[in-house]
Amino acid sequence: MIQKYKISKITGPSGVFSGYILFIFGIGVVYFSLAAIPVILLGAAMAFSYNATYIDLKTKRYCPQFFLFGFIPIGSWVSFEPADRLSVKHFKGRYTTYSRSNRSASSAVSDYRVILTRDADGRKIPLACFGSEEEAREMMQEIEALFRPKS
Repeated sequence: MIQKYKISKITGPSGVFSGYILFIFGIGVVYFSLAAIPVILLGAAMAFSYNATYIDLKTKRYCPQFFLFGFIPIGSWVSFEPADRLSVKHFKGRYTTYSRSNRSASSAVSDYRVILTRDADGRKIPLACFGSEEEAREMMQEIEALFRPKS
Protein backbone atom coordinates (compact mmCIF):
# COMPACT_ATOMS: atom_id res chain seq x y z
CA MET A 1 0.00 0.00 0.00
CA ILE A 2 1.52 3.30 -1.09
CA GLN A 3 0.62 6.43 0.83
CA LYS A 4 1.10 9.91 -0.63
CA TYR A 5 1.66 12.96 1.56
CA LYS A 6 1.70 16.42 0.02
CA ILE A 7 4.23 18.53 1.91
CA SER A 8 4.15 22.05 0.43
CA LYS A 9 3.96 24.23 -2.65
CA ILE A 10 7.21 25.71 -3.96
CA THR A 11 5.93 29.27 -3.54
CA GLY A 12 3.72 30.79 -0.90
CA PRO A 13 0.07 31.75 -1.33
CA SER A 14 0.91 34.98 -3.12
CA GLY A 15 3.29 33.14 -5.46
CA VAL A 16 0.60 30.59 -6.30
CA PHE A 17 -1.89 33.40 -6.99
CA SER A 18 0.68 35.18 -9.18
CA GLY A 19 1.29 31.92 -11.02
CA TYR A 20 -2.42 31.57 -11.79
CA ILE A 21 -2.52 35.16 -13.06
CA LEU A 22 0.56 34.65 -15.28
CA PHE A 23 -0.81 31.35 -16.58
CA ILE A 24 -4.21 32.81 -17.50
CA PHE A 25 -2.66 35.98 -18.94
CA GLY A 26 -0.23 33.92 -21.03
CA ILE A 27 -3.02 31.75 -22.42
CA GLY A 28 -4.94 34.88 -23.38
CA VAL A 29 -1.94 36.51 -25.09
CA VAL A 30 -0.52 33.45 -26.86
CA TYR A 31 -3.03 34.03 -29.67
CA PHE A 32 -1.26 37.32 -30.50
CA SER A 33 2.36 36.32 -29.86
CA LEU A 34 4.21 33.07 -29.29
CA ALA A 35 6.50 34.96 -26.91
CA ALA A 36 3.83 34.34 -24.26
CA ILE A 37 4.79 30.64 -24.03
CA PRO A 38 7.53 31.29 -21.41
CA VAL A 39 4.97 33.28 -19.40
CA ILE A 40 2.61 30.29 -19.49
CA LEU A 41 5.40 27.93 -18.40
CA LEU A 42 6.51 30.24 -15.57
CA GLY A 43 2.93 30.67 -14.36
CA ALA A 44 2.27 26.93 -14.47
CA ALA A 45 5.48 26.22 -12.55
CA MET A 46 4.62 28.76 -9.86
CA ALA A 47 0.98 27.73 -9.52
CA PHE A 48 1.06 23.96 -9.78
CA SER A 49 4.49 22.67 -8.62
CA TYR A 50 4.71 21.05 -5.18
CA ASN A 51 6.72 18.66 -2.98
CA ALA A 52 5.32 15.31 -1.88
CA THR A 53 6.49 12.05 -0.35
CA TYR A 54 5.37 8.53 -1.18
CA ILE A 55 5.71 5.84 1.48
CA ASP A 56 5.46 2.20 0.38
CA LEU A 57 4.60 0.09 3.42
CA LYS A 58 5.04 -3.29 1.71
CA THR A 59 8.52 -2.81 0.29
CA LYS A 60 9.72 -0.52 3.14
CA ARG A 61 10.74 2.41 0.93
CA TYR A 62 9.98 6.09 0.54
CA CYS A 63 10.23 8.50 -2.35
CA PRO A 64 10.61 12.26 -1.83
CA GLN A 65 9.38 13.82 -5.05
CA PHE A 66 9.10 17.23 -6.62
CA PHE A 67 6.17 17.54 -9.02
CA LEU A 68 7.08 20.04 -11.74
CA PHE A 69 3.97 21.68 -13.20
CA GLY A 70 1.96 19.45 -10.85
CA PHE A 71 2.31 16.28 -12.92
CA ILE A 72 6.00 15.62 -13.80
CA PRO A 73 7.51 13.66 -10.87
CA ILE A 74 11.19 14.10 -10.09
CA GLY A 75 12.63 11.80 -7.43
CA SER A 76 13.69 8.23 -6.76
CA TRP A 77 12.84 5.48 -4.28
CA VAL A 78 15.04 5.01 -1.22
CA SER A 79 14.92 2.14 1.29
CA PHE A 80 14.59 2.75 5.00
CA GLU A 81 17.83 1.97 6.83
CA PRO A 82 17.96 0.64 10.41
CA ALA A 83 20.11 3.60 11.51
CA ASP A 84 17.64 6.24 10.22
CA ARG A 85 15.77 8.20 12.87
CA LEU A 86 12.22 9.52 12.85
CA SER A 87 11.03 12.56 14.75
CA VAL A 88 8.10 14.96 14.88
CA LYS A 89 8.93 18.64 14.46
CA HIS A 90 6.61 21.58 14.94
CA PHE A 91 6.99 23.73 11.83
CA LYS A 92 6.28 27.43 12.14
CA GLY A 93 6.59 29.47 9.01
CA ARG A 94 5.45 32.75 7.60
CA TYR A 95 4.80 33.83 4.05
CA THR A 96 5.38 37.56 3.64
CA THR A 97 4.51 39.60 0.58
CA TYR A 98 5.58 43.21 0.08
CA SER A 99 3.66 45.72 -1.98
CA ARG A 100 5.25 48.39 -4.15
CA SER A 101 4.90 50.86 -1.28
CA ASN A 102 6.86 48.43 0.96
CA ARG A 103 3.89 47.39 3.06
CA SER A 104 3.92 43.78 4.12
CA ALA A 105 1.13 41.23 4.31
CA SER A 106 2.00 38.05 6.19
CA SER A 107 0.26 34.74 6.61
CA ALA A 108 1.45 32.28 9.23
CA VAL A 109 1.77 28.53 8.71
CA SER A 110 1.91 26.09 11.60
CA ASP A 111 1.91 22.32 11.24
CA TYR A 112 3.61 19.16 12.46
CA ARG A 113 5.95 17.22 10.21
CA VAL A 114 7.31 13.71 10.47
CA ILE A 115 11.02 14.08 9.69
CA LEU A 116 13.37 11.28 8.67
CA THR A 117 17.00 11.97 9.55
CA ARG A 118 19.32 9.84 7.45
CA ASP A 119 22.30 8.55 9.37
CA ALA A 120 24.47 8.10 6.28
CA ASP A 121 24.57 11.75 5.19
CA GLY A 122 22.63 13.65 7.88
CA ARG A 123 19.88 14.79 5.49
CA LYS A 124 16.50 15.65 6.97
CA ILE A 125 13.62 14.57 4.76
CA PRO A 126 10.01 15.51 5.57
CA LEU A 127 7.84 12.43 5.16
CA ALA A 128 4.42 13.78 6.08
CA CYS A 129 2.68 16.95 7.18
CA PHE A 130 -0.22 17.02 9.68
CA GLY A 131 -2.39 19.60 11.40
CA SER A 132 -2.07 18.12 14.89
CA GLU A 133 0.76 16.62 16.88
CA GLU A 134 -1.25 13.49 17.74
CA GLU A 135 -1.71 12.57 14.07
CA ALA A 136 1.99 13.10 13.40
CA ARG A 137 3.00 10.94 16.38
CA GLU A 138 0.62 8.16 15.28
CA MET A 139 2.15 8.19 11.80
CA MET A 140 5.67 8.16 13.22
CA GLN A 141 4.86 5.19 15.48
CA GLU A 142 3.22 3.34 12.57
CA ILE A 143 6.33 3.76 10.43
CA GLU A 144 8.65 2.79 13.29
CA ALA A 145 6.59 -0.33 14.00
CA LEU A 146 6.80 -1.43 10.38
CA PHE A 147 10.47 -0.75 9.75
CA ARG A 148 12.20 -1.40 13.05
CA PRO A 149 13.08 -4.98 13.93
CA LYS A 150 11.23 -6.36 16.96
CA SER A 151 13.52 -7.14 19.91
